[in-house]
Amino acid sequence: MTAIRTIRLLGAAGLEQDTRPLEGPPAQRHRIALLAVLACAWPRAVPRERVMALLWPERDATRARALLNLAVHVLRDALGAGAIRLHNGALSLDPAVVRCDVVEFRRALDAGDDARAAACYGGPLLDGFHLPGSTEFERWVEDERGALAARCTRALRTLAEEARRREQPQHAAQHLTRLLQIDPYSSRAAQALAESQETAGEL
Repeated sequence: MTAIRTIRLLGAAGLEQDTRPLEGPPAQRHRIALLAVLACAWPRAVPRERVMALLWPERDATRARALLNLAVHVLRDALGAGAIRLHNGALSLDPAVVRCDVVEFRRALDAGDDARAAACYGGPLLDGFHLPGSTEFERWVEDERGALAARCTRALRTLAEEARRREQPQHAAQHLTRLLQIDPYSSRAAQALAESQETAGEL
């Protein structure tokens, strides 16, 4: 039976094999960061020079390339030989080999499956994760984290509106509660939640 390997990046980051944590060398910070860069770019590939600049800005090109090659080797060994692909000097993630919550989240959104997307969203991208020495990576994470959170709030707002149209205020309240956990300053969502809770209390 083939092992199921999973990359979790939404919420606390980590690697799993058949639901058990994969620890040690594959879970080293720069390797998790590499997977995040590739997952957020999917289905596009990322030039090696871009990855090196994000993850090892303080290293010269020779040393950064060696560290990247080692990271790819370790991750392929842990996640499957085809998990990370190299073509014309660019790297990409293959979700046919390894599962990734970011990829599944984006696929669900692209398919119009907001419920599935909301279920995939386990929290902010790389929540609590830091890569010392790379302010460029930190800026990249903030941008990607904000973009993914915004897409999830839109999905939850759509789900809440659909639930209200179906006269299911309790379901609407559940979606709006999650939305406010992501975007606590949304006055529109807060008002809609209060209205849904009031309606649910009348049923």
